Amino acid sequence: MCTVFAHTHIRNVIIDGKTYDRGECIRPYESNFNFPVKGVDNKQLVCRTTSMSTSSTDMCNIKAGSTITLEFHEEEDRGSRAIEGKHYGPCIAYLSKIEADGSPIGFFKIFEQGYDSSSKKWCIDDLNANDGQLEVTIPADIEDGDYILRGEIIALHLAEKKGGAEFYNNCVQLRISGGTACSA
Repeated sequence: MCTVFAHTHIRNVIIDGKTYDRGECIRPYESNFNFPVKGVDNKQLVCRTTSMSTSSTDMCNIKAGSTITLEFHEEEDRGSRAIEGKHYGPCIAYLSKIEADGSPIGFFKIFEQGYDSSSKKWCIDDLNANDGQLEVTIPADIEDGDYILRGEIIALHLAEKKGGAEFYNNCVQLRISGGTACSA
């Protein structure tokens, strides 16, 4: 008998048709790879790790205005579904410039998909229908530099209890170029 956990993680990212794994842009996880972070005061809430060092993984290049695909899966197998359907909730992506030590300077939201009342579907329904792939556009009017993209699913099935929301978040290190914003 095997145990199955209906959790998720960012298994891969796709930039300009090239697929990258953990260690190639995706920061490693301290805890079990597909277990949630619980509690808004948890130190792992930022990237599912307490180490913010950029040396733990590569920096992947991406052009401002282009699309990155975050690929969520329950298991290491890319054929597994994104997340169990009862783990309903929104999908969100944030960006933050990073300090020299890899620490984020301040996140800002670049993507959010929650509940669509006309289709009666959550983001996770679309995610499962799209083989775990979530497409996020990098803003064109961004300053060039090194960033962390934080992809996140917030499972709300236990959220009626304090500390019950489950955060499935991972970070991707990006070097963004071609942005139209000027340096401050």
